Amino acid sequence: MLLLLDVADIPASGLVFKDTIKIEGFTDPKVSGVKLYVADFQRPITEKLQKDFFNDPTQASVTCARTGPVKLLEAVEPNGEGEEVFSQSRSLFFKSVKVRRVYDKEANTIVYVSYSVRLSKSEDDNKSRFKSTMCTVPLG
Repeated sequence: MLLLLDVADIPASGLVFKDTIKIEGFTDPKVSGVKLYVADFQRPITEKLQKDFFNDPTQASVTCARTGPVKLLEAVEPNGEGEEVFSQSRSLFFKSVKVRRVYDKEANTIVYVSYSVRLSKSEDDNKSRFKSTMCTVPLG
């Protein structure tokens, strides 16, 4: 089971009820020596009451920090899809933030990709379903 730790809640825009950037940290259960941080945007309660109460934007990003020697604790297959290490719902239906681990065997590197998934392309200005960020950590 993945243990998320709250790292920070940073007040952003707004006068009284502010948007918040929430930062959570976790470790990958299959890779030692790495800590991952996911930053995500959350709307204030006043804005939720006005429109789409059960729906938050999905603007998540991921970064990783080397905390010691980076080693695989379990077998990680080098395939094109990777493996999900984190998923968090961002609405009542059909919207989530995910982090996948991809093993680049040739470079002996772990790649973490954060992306948002939504059913409808009309939910943001650029009409996309996916927004992604990534970070890498060399093994060894």
